[in-house]
Amino acid sequence: MMNGVFEPEQAAGIVEEVVSQISPGLIEENVNRWGHLSSSDDWYGHIDDITLFLLDRPAYVRRQLMDYFDLSGTANLMIESRPGRGHILINGRELVFDNPGVDGVETWSGTYFQGVPVEITAVPLDGYHFAGWKDTEWEETSLMMDLTEDITLVAEFEANE
Repeated sequence: MMNGVFEPEQAAGIVEEVVSQISPGLIEENVNRWGHLSSSDDWYGHIDDITLFLLDRPAYVRRQLMDYFDLSGTANLMIESRPGRGHILINGRELVFDNPGVDGVETWSGTYFQGVPVEITAVPLDGYHFAGWKDTEWEETSLMMDLTEDITLVAEFEANE
């Protein structure tokens, strides 16, 4: 989830979107009514604090999970593929534009815990087949990987004949 819905930029974007829907007059009314803040600038300062918390939080969460479950560390997984030919699933989650936390489908990356298996599946679109993972001997469409270090996988899809 930290590589998707709870990705820092995704969460911060939601805060920004909600704040943009609140009129400055309503913010000023809130400041005057409740008296807990000195000005609307103070209100925006609290929004900045929330945003910074969201951006910094994943590092703390990962550290806590590693400590609690006695995990050895994290590894970055980078996936590359050509859009329009196929897409990738990571632990069943599609790397497609309309999924939260997926900014691009040509190159995507996420952070995973070492020692926790990650399932990576290449799914060809109609008219294409999966040709393998570039610069590897792996030809299976689905891989179960126990990441021990950063890795980049390039999915190759070819047109059917």
